[in-house]
Amino acid sequence: MIWEDIGFLLKKRNFSENSIIAQFFTKDHGKTSGIIYGGTSRKVKNYLQVGNKLKLIYKSKNVEKIGYFSTEIEDVNSAIYFDNKKILLCIQSICYFLLTLLPENEKNYEIYKNSEELFKNFKNKDWILHYINWERMLIKELGFEANIKNKIFDQNKKMSKSSIFSALDYNKKLLFSYFFTPNKIDFSFERRCLENYYKN
Repeated sequence: MIWEDIGFLLKKRNFSENSIIAQFFTKDHGKTSGIIYGGTSRKVKNYLQVGNKLKLIYKSKNVEKIGYFSTEIEDVNSAIYFDNKKILLCIQSICYFLLTLLPENEKNYEIYKNSEELFKNFKNKDWILHYINWERMLIKELGFEANIKNKIFDQNKKMSKSSIFSALDYNKKLLFSYFFTPNKIDFSFERRCLENYYKN
């Protein structure tokens, strides 16, 4: 089996002395895993940063066994925000939620498209509102749209620090109620840290 796609790196872990196992959220194949041979080399590991968008070629001899990726960088999304701790926390939260909440190998173009737009919107001053709306979108796409109040924030309307905290706290309660508590999953540490920035 061979396919080509693009996707965001969600997580990586060492597999052998020279290789890693990487998990991606891709446009056409959903959340998927594979081995990257030579992934620990200096040339490759520099762009294998969580949140980065990569071009992927996946090869597997057997659908029952894990395959391997050939990779090429498409967009750098992490290194450009090394001086912005809040955005880095957002990127880590996005990847954690996608990794934890999405099923394996199930395409969801709406979530992919909105995630792609969110990374672009981190360049805007109102990026936190885009992030809040992204969380609402994720909850909606996972089947709980009817339970969301005040679903979308207007990016043209400035929100106070307390309003941002209230919105983040509301999202967190929804995420806990529908996903994390029922499934006994740990919540994102980075997401908690992000919310704390907006506490009065």
